[in-house]
Amino acid sequence: MKKVFFINRSFYPDIEATGQFYTELCEELKDKFDITFICGLSYYIKNERFRFFKREKFKNIKIIRVKHTIFWKGNIFGRVINWITFCFNSFLILYKIKPEILICGTDPPLLGIISYILKKLKNIKYIYSCNDLYPDIAVSLNTLKNKFLIKFFDYLNKKAFKNSLKIVSLGEDMKELIVKKGINKNKVVVITNWVDTKKIYPLNKEENIFLKKHNLNDEFILIYSGNIGLPHNLENLIYAFEKVNKKNWKMIFIGDGVKKDEILKLTFQKNLSDKILFLPYQPKEFLIHSLNAADLHVVSLKKEAKGACVPSKIYAIIGCGKPFLSISDEDSNSSIIAKKYNCGIVADPESVEDIKDKIEWAIENKEKLKELGENARKVAISEFDKEIVIRKWENLIKSSIYD
Repeated sequence: MKKVFFINRSFYPDIEATGQFYTELCEELKDKFDITFICGLSYYIKNERFRFFKREKFKNIKIIRVKHTIFWKGNIFGRVINWITFCFNSFLILYKIKPEILICGTDPPLLGIISYILKKLKNIKYIYSCNDLYPDIAVSLNTLKNKFLIKFFDYLNKKAFKNSLKIVSLGEDMKELIVKKGINKNKVVVITNWVDTKKIYPLNKEENIFLKKHNLNDEFILIYSGNIGLPHNLENLIYAFEKVNKKNWKMIFIGDGVKKDEILKLTFQKNLSDKILFLPYQPKEFLIHSLNAADLHVVSLKKEAKGACVPSKIYAIIGCGKPFLSISDEDSNSSIIAKKYNCGIVADPESVEDIKDKIEWAIENKEKLKELGENARKVAISEFDKEIVIRKWENLIKSSIYD
C-alpha cells in the first residue's frame, strides 16, 4: 500500500470546514493508501498539552499533531505567527521523513511554499490542494496591502504551483484565477467538495427536531450556516433585512468567525434581534436537522473574493433538497451552480436593494422554491455525491504516485 502524506493545520477533531473535509477524505481513502496526516491545534476545541509533536491514530489514519502558537485569528500579526510556527515545525518533520507523495492544503497559506522548498531540497512530489487562493484572498479583503509582500508572496506561490504535480481547485472560478497567473490549465484539476446523499437528505418539517427545539413554527426560515468571516458580505444582508417588507420570517446564523461580533452588533443596531437568531456550530449528527430547517439558505461572498475563496456549504444544502440564495458575483461558483442547475437564485452582493428583492420574492414564492429544491436534490445525487468526488481524488492520487 502506497504511503501518502497530507498536511493541513485543521484536521480531526476540529470543527472547521477544511478540517472536516480532509477528515472525511482520509476516512474514505484509508483503505486505498497508507495515510499519515500532519496537522496542528484547533482554534475552537480545547487542546491537550504536549511538547513539540505527538502521534495519534484515528480510524487507521496516522496523525502527527504539531505544536504551534494559537493566537486569536482576528489579529493578523498573531495569525501570521501561528502560520510560521506551524509551518516551521511541520517542515522539520517532513524533511526528516521524506514522504513518497505529499498533499498540501492551504491552512496555513504558506504550506504550498513549504512544499516547493521540500521539492527542491528533497525531491518530494506534491499535489497542491487549494481551499483558498493566496495572496489573492488577503488582497481582496484588504488584510494584505504591502505591495512588496504581495509580489513576493505571489512569486513564491507561482513557484509552488509550477513545481507541483497537480493543483486541485474547488471551482471553475478558482481555476480561472490560477491559470491567469501563467499556470498551464492542464495542471489544474477541478474537484469540488461533496455531499453524502445517503446521510444528508430531505426531511419533513414535522420530524425536524431543530425546528421544535427553537420553537420555529410557521415562519419562513432563512439560514446562513458556516464561517462568519471576512470574505462574506454579511453586512449587506443585515441592511437588506432592515428593508424587507414581510412579517412572517426569521433569519438564523449558525457558526462562528472573526466577524460574528460585528454582525451581532449590527443586528441590535438595526433593531432586528427579534428576527435574527445566532447559534453556535451544530454537532455533526444534528446537521441534517439544521440544514433541513431552512426554506432558503444563504451563501455569501464578496465580489473581490470570487475564485480566491469557494464556499463549499452549497453541497450539503442541495443534498437536503434545499434552494439557496447566492449573494455573490454572477460568475462565482455558487452562482454558476444556482443558474446552471436551476437550484438557487442570485443577488448582487453590492446591492442591498437586489438582496432585499430576492428575499421578498422567495417569501412570496414557496412553490417555486420547492421546485428549485427538487432540482437541487437531483443534481446533488448526479454530480456532487461523495462517492463520485472521492473517486476523482483516488484517481488523481494514483496517477500522481506513478507519474
